[in-house]
Amino acid sequence: MKKSLLVFSILSIIFMVGCWDMIEINHRIFPYTVGLDIDKEENVEDRLLVTFSYPNINALGKDPISEDKVFLVSGRADNIFEATHNLSNRVQEPIDLKHLKVLSISSEVASNEKLVRRILDGLNRDFVINKMVHLLVVKDSTKELLETKLDLVRQETIEGALYSLLRNEQHSTRFTSKTLSDFIEDMDIQGASHMPVGYAPDDEIIISGAGIFKNYKLIGYLNETENRDLALLNQEVIEDGLDINYKGINLSILVTSTKSKKRLVKKQDEFKILFSIEIEGHIHEYILDNDINIDTEERFKSMEKAMAKSVKPSLEKTIKKLQKEFNADVIGVSGYLNRFHPKVWKQLEEEWDSIFPQLDIDVEVDVNIRRRGLTI
Repeated sequence: MKKSLLVFSILSIIFMVGCWDMIEINHRIFPYTVGLDIDKEENVEDRLLVTFSYPNINALGKDPISEDKVFLVSGRADNIFEATHNLSNRVQEPIDLKHLKVLSISSEVASNEKLVRRILDGLNRDFVINKMVHLLVVKDSTKELLETKLDLVRQETIEGALYSLLRNEQHSTRFTSKTLSDFIEDMDIQGASHMPVGYAPDDEIIISGAGIFKNYKLIGYLNETENRDLALLNQEVIEDGLDINYKGINLSILVTSTKSKKRLVKKQDEFKILFSIEIEGHIHEYILDNDINIDTEERFKSMEKAMAKSVKPSLEKTIKKLQKEFNADVIGVSGYLNRFHPKVWKQLEEEWDSIFPQLDIDVEVDVNIRRRGLTI
């Protein structure tokens, strides 16, 4: 009995090993970037030109047999998934979207609310695509952007230039990364969100500024300075540099920490939202002069006040632009009221679109210089 059971177990293990429908990794195409443009050749409403960018594994390793490190293939379809099937007669292996890193959409696509909703709905429903895929809006053609060649071999072959930039390990405040899940969450909570903006001047990929979306539609742009203000208001600044003219001398501070808090301030029947911004950092550069030093608390306080005074007007200007020009609550006021002041939000919710542009929003900025470096 024991021998029969042992033989049965061994045979079961033998027949259970392996997958009958397994496809080797080198027999699949894994795009790391997908670009979406409006197809202008076919006279069909909302028809897309879908471009896949994927690495050529034959160009990897010590003895590559191909010089082309990146392949691009484009197809016309109503959605990304249809494009993968339509391209089956033009590529040697099946297209697998499991490792998709970046979805870039043209401004023309992004300005079509219905189309954006369809695209993101498909990505969100699919059980294969990673919901942490990075989003990028391109002012011109995404296909032309993906055709840009860089000299950075590792970026081209392994991760893709766009993904390497959008991970933002350099802690840039000139743009703010946005994933698929974050974008949809923003829309669910506050009805507005933003994406970083990409373009390719002179064969170089640059990501700068933000595309502002309301109800899944692109309605305008912020430049890189305004994006820094937005990042400060949303507490998304990890590291940055601030420069001002302090008493005729350039004062540079390296920001190492920021905090942003919202507060509802009530006054009789009126109220306002107060943003309290706390900035910490250390002096990066001032001037080497025996007659000028920063060894007194009074000088420190004076520098901190001057820095705070220079930051506040820019924040106020960006808030006004979001209110008056875009009417897009990408600074999370509605989410804050809904979470911490539900009774107030219940009174404002139905008329929020007309209330937000007129809402009194004030900003307080507090700068703390923690260190002055090695030179006094």
